[in-house]
Amino acid sequence: MRLDDGVLHLDKEFSLLDEFVIDVTSILDDLGVGYVVVSGYVAILTGRSRSTEDIDTIIEPLSSEGARDLASRLRDEGYWGATALARIDGHEVNVGPLEQQIAYKLFLGTEKDFEDSQW
Repeated sequence: MRLDDGVLHLDKEFSLLDEFVIDVTSILDDLGVGYVVVSGYVAILTGRSRSTEDIDTIIEPLSSEGARDLASRLRDEGYWGATALARIDGHEVNVGPLEQQIAYKLFLGTEKDFEDSQW
């Protein structure tokens, strides 16, 4: 790993997570959406040994049309899944189905994830 003119150069074998990041960020690039990937993946990218199966990404504000284009493209590429509806004081929030959340937390296997799955 080296930093050259503000660019981080990495010589590493691609993981499934790297492929996922490249797939998603390629969609953002294709649509001209500004973004920055933050948090755990950056630590993994630079060599930390830890597990994660998601990427935390901050994107620039989008117009209604831009948001529709992004949602459509993510759906077309298979990055949109089933949701469950939660109502909080009259407000509705789409969340991942509970059985999927439980299975995911059990798969991750950390003490915190195990506790989350039992909640």
